[in-house]
Amino acid sequence: MELKVSDICVSTEDPWDKIACYRIRQITNLHYVLAPQNEFISDKNLRWVPITKQHTLLIYPFSFFTPEHHKELAASMRRVGDLVCALLGSQKTLTLDALTQAILEHRNKYGFDSDAQVPWILRCLTAAEFVIASCKKDGVSFSLSPAQRTREKQRKFSATIAGELASLSQRVRFIIDHGPTVGTYRENLLQSLLRKHLPERYHVATGFIFGLSRQIDILIYDRVDYAPIFREGDLVIVPEESVRAVIEVKTELTSSNLESALELLHSTSYLDDYEPPFFKGIFAFQSALKSDAIYEKIANFYTDYNAQAQGAPGELIMRPFQHLTCACVINRAFAYTRYTRNENKRLVPVLYSKSSASELESQSSFFIQSLLSHLKFGGMKPFKIDYMGRMLGEDTFSRRIKDLREGNDSWGAYFGFDEDQAEYDAIEEMERLILNAQQWLDGEENFEASLPV
Repeated sequence: MELKVSDICVSTEDPWDKIACYRIRQITNLHYVLAPQNEFISDKNLRWVPITKQHTLLIYPFSFFTPEHHKELAASMRRVGDLVCALLGSQKTLTLDALTQAILEHRNKYGFDSDAQVPWILRCLTAAEFVIASCKKDGVSFSLSPAQRTREKQRKFSATIAGELASLSQRVRFIIDHGPTVGTYRENLLQSLLRKHLPERYHVATGFIFGLSRQIDILIYDRVDYAPIFREGDLVIVPEESVRAVIEVKTELTSSNLESALELLHSTSYLDDYEPPFFKGIFAFQSALKSDAIYEKIANFYTDYNAQAQGAPGELIMRPFQHLTCACVINRAFAYTRYTRNENKRLVPVLYSKSSASELESQSSFFIQSLLSHLKFGGMKPFKIDYMGRMLGEDTFSRRIKDLREGNDSWGAYFGFDEDQAEYDAIEEMERLILNAQQWLDGEENFEASLPV
């Protein structure tokens, strides 16, 4: 990587326990002139590194002064940093060789170009005080810094939701084999968990959206601005305007009940005004299906046009957010939908999977994080209800599964435009709606403030 004036770097010639950060003050024909990062203006303590030793200087991307073009490098290193913290969190200390080997076992997930990148990353993590390097006669060993030890505990805490649900749900199995009873108990477990994490504005219930005849396992609605049309205990009938989330709960996710859940969520989407969209999720406690089979089943539900034409279950996505928000199987799978531009520069819904690189059982946390992002409300400040995401850190990886309008991006306003039934203004309005909603879900904007005028 080419070094430039003002870049921050570390030197491979520094001892592991005395790694310092330098800012490149000047580049001459013969030398790199380095100043300690915190003494950039001063001429004291300058360091002169021959041009022939450029290979000993490595970009350090974690500084406040890091240029914009190194931000992606910083994010990649933080992901590796979370893996390193997970490894050291379980082993306490590891030698340089052992830690390097453990990291390289995950090389495919992190896309290392060469094994030589690992010492570079470890030097940067040491300089950033993610880890502490100790030099002894028998070599270098690493341990977590106090701050990262605390953060690692937070990451593990955020991933314990799955363990809590799994252990509680198994208890009833030890004494009862009656499927419906177990299913109801698990629905109640999830409802109870959600109540612990959701803002007081929202009520967690089961019941119906007025105008839809099918019962919804978990229905979350705004109880401050709307009253139920009918309520008896936790059974409710609510107006469509009040709905913020619908969740189908499955004790055992199968191909058949996955399809029926997707059908139900699709039917609820006709009651969604998308301003902002409400959450449409599937939560399963277990499944014999492999994760890739689950992802394929979801994708085919929306994209297998030939099967749909022959009467198989499935639905075309013709309007924004007329699809699953996310699906979770405890400790097995997590899939979610996000809009991206395709090769024709059109916005299309794409299915992704998400997993923890350090094997944390994070699926349930991902699910609740996605749900919380749909439950932000009004006010002057942007709402960043992403504490679980912050605790999980950069540990997560997303993988593209499939474009849910693959082979046919004529949908929504694009379809009307292609058929000469709508002006280009309709496309701009639809795209603004999608992008505003996605920014809002990402915590970047208040939805009300970002709506097109």
